[in-house]
Amino acid sequence: MNQRKKEFDYAVQLDGSTKNFPNDIAFESQDEHIQHQIETLIHESNHPVITHETIEGILVNPVTNRDVAFEQSDYLTEDILLFSETQFNDIVALRGDDQEVNLHGQEAIVLSKIDTPKQFTQDDQSEFTVKVGDESTFHLIERKDYALLGPASNLSNTNVFLHLAIFIISDEAYATIQNSQNTQMYELYQIENAKDASALSAQIQAIVSQSPDIYYSAFADGYAIQAESSALLLFTAAFLAVIAVFALGSIIYFKQLREATDEQKQYAILRKIGVSNTEMKKVIRKKLLFVFLPPLILGMLHSLFIMNYSIFEEVRDFPQLTSIMWAILIIYFVIYFLFYVSSTNLYYKIVNQQK
Repeated sequence: MNQRKKEFDYAVQLDGSTKNFPNDIAFESQDEHIQHQIETLIHESNHPVITHETIEGILVNPVTNRDVAFEQSDYLTEDILLFSETQFNDIVALRGDDQEVNLHGQEAIVLSKIDTPKQFTQDDQSEFTVKVGDESTFHLIERKDYALLGPASNLSNTNVFLHLAIFIISDEAYATIQNSQNTQMYELYQIENAKDASALSAQIQAIVSQSPDIYYSAFADGYAIQAESSALLLFTAAFLAVIAVFALGSIIYFKQLREATDEQKQYAILRKIGVSNTEMKKVIRKKLLFVFLPPLILGMLHSLFIMNYSIFEEVRDFPQLTSIMWAILIIYFVIYFLFYVSSTNLYYKIVNQQK
């Protein structure tokens, strides 16, 4: 049991995309034949089932403007799903999250991963009416940054995942509006090696999508997009950093060559008073070392610092990240070293030119 719990915790906490896709595979329940097909696919794959839960929700039409509850309602489904607090608390406990709720009467909590968490107060317009047969009005008390169901990967015509508009309501309120015609069941699976289950996800999605407007969500889909986006972001940042280092090195390089031309007379005086070529080269190397070394050190420190910035949070656990960082730092060093060696040689040649 402890081993299964550890595997489950690993599956639901892997990388930043887990926050948005808490279920490895989730879909709206199908008929028995389709459900059997999906079960067979999963069991025959290299991704054994760790946990399988079925939850029930009620699909309702909003009467109140959805902007009362959500900040970015354009990225949410038109209808709203209601789940009881008991079901929500059971899933939260299974995941090991400290997000349990305790609701009474017509109180409701909004779930949204794309909006700012909020505590609704008396001053807010926190009454929200929905219609399922009769109208029911709920008192919104909080908007949580939490996903019960991940974004749907098959309900949008764009590359943007469509999020489900979800309310958690008290058990007593749920019981009063429960209606079999509007009740929807959802299958939630946790599987092993979920991030490598893209092929399995594509097969299941093909089956689910045979019925129009059926919800489907998979961790592998979100993880793949997140990994690609993060890798592109990392590559772009590294590329721009190298270009910036090269540009700065070039500025320092040409500035020193100009100074060498201006200082020809001073070095000619040193030569006349008996300073040898070896000593002169040593002076030039030391001088240029103090010119090139500080920017190199600052650049390396800045690179290490920016990798801890929140924009790179999703890629911090990538196994290749350390190698990439060392490669970038080595490139920094090589660029400055080449500039340093070249500038010292040219600097010496310029100051030794006879006027």
